[in-house]
Amino acid sequence: MKKRVFVILRQLVAAREFLSAERLASELGLSKRAALYALDEADRLLEARGLTKLERIPGAGIRITDDSRLRVQEFLDEMWEDQSPIDVAVSSDRRLFLLFAFMCSEGRHTTDSLAAGLGVSVRTISNDISALRTSLERQRCELTYERSCGYRVVGNEFSRRGQLIAGLQDACPVRGARGLSSFVNEMGRLVDRACSQGGGCDTAHGAAGLSSSNGLVLEDRLVELERVLEGVLPGVYERDIRHIVLMNLVVASLERRQNLSWGLTAEDREHLRGSASFELARFVVAKASELLNRELGEDESYYMGMLLQSLPSDTREVGNYPFDLEVVAQKLIAQVEEGHGFDFSRDAELPGMIVAHLMPLTYRMLFKMQIVNPLVGEVASKYGRLHAQVREAMGEVERFVGTPVREDEAAFLTLYFASSVEKLANVRDGAARVVVVCNAGNAVSRLLQYRLANAFNVDVISAVS
Repeated sequence: MKKRVFVILRQLVAAREFLSAERLASELGLSKRAALYALDEADRLLEARGLTKLERIPGAGIRITDDSRLRVQEFLDEMWEDQSPIDVAVSSDRRLFLLFAFMCSEGRHTTDSLAAGLGVSVRTISNDISALRTSLERQRCELTYERSCGYRVVGNEFSRRGQLIAGLQDACPVRGARGLSSFVNEMGRLVDRACSQGGGCDTAHGAAGLSSSNGLVLEDRLVELERVLEGVLPGVYERDIRHIVLMNLVVASLERRQNLSWGLTAEDREHLRGSASFELARFVVAKASELLNRELGEDESYYMGMLLQSLPSDTREVGNYPFDLEVVAQKLIAQVEEGHGFDFSRDAELPGMIVAHLMPLTYRMLFKMQIVNPLVGEVASKYGRLHAQVREAMGEVERFVGTPVREDEAAFLTLYFASSVEKLANVRDGAARVVVVCNAGNAVSRLLQYRLANAFNVDVISAVS
């Protein structure tokens, strides 16, 4: 089964409403015609398995009928093919492969060798490289080319790795060790093929140890590492966060540049060594080195420590905050309340929400870890006055952190205050009780929770990201 068919069916299984062919094509990076062909393939596949074909209604879209949804999901779980997780017809898959090749291979890659390795045209690869360069520039990274060594990704180390992790997370349809091992092994195989086509890869090193002569990322070892993470990571982290940690460890074992400094000063290192997350990070990195058979540098423990401190956590499980951070949160709320003329003290949850966000924010700012909020423009437009007041009140946070807070972070905090406004405007008894699940993070989840409560006769008892 082609990956694009798999992904289309997975999206239709997850969606309760009709989806248009244009939307499916856009999300997969396909033309509308290619998406329609994939939908026809999906119909033939379902019919061959004795399943109901897709329901198509002109003007409404396409969907999987409710009575066959569970059976289609079971079919997808059975049919995921390890040997072909990458679909070269999907532009996002091609760009992820390029990023992987540039960061995790010693080879000298050219447009000709990459095109030959993927079996696509040079023009297609040139367009993909141009799109990848634009994407990297937004993350303060640069895609360079030198005749002697080919393409390289340079710039902020956090952004470089973050881009690759985000691409893996989006492109790999199957979560966990099984899906991840098949995905990176397939990319390694394609890198080797591109190197052999272009004649520019040192066969002794291959695709960062992924060539057949050096062994693959073995699924059973990755499964064992996944179990280690399940056992040692605190319960405050959601399951998907543990998968992100697993991906980071795998990428760390594959990256070409092993001695990454992450720009840490002696003071930064001293601060990290005194934290509980650093001790946990050292253990996790040591286990990864053992199971992945790749010696990870000492700096990986510092990076992992920073990562564990900066990842979002389940605020319902977090309770012991530093007292000074609570004070900063209260001052921030008081200033926004005074400037905006709104009584936020009626929302008993808000202080805890703000503190829970300030904890990872502090470490992101302290160690200059890049974060992008795609909703900055919308937040500034829809909540202009509130956002301006939050931005003005950020002085308390900046004094605590000792560095300016970026606009992206301020916009996240604005969403918490906006959600509080929505919550306090909602007074409703006898409504149906529902839970909201949102993939955009805690701040957006909370805002969505109260906007839904105001729009419909429901009592949203919880929102999870």
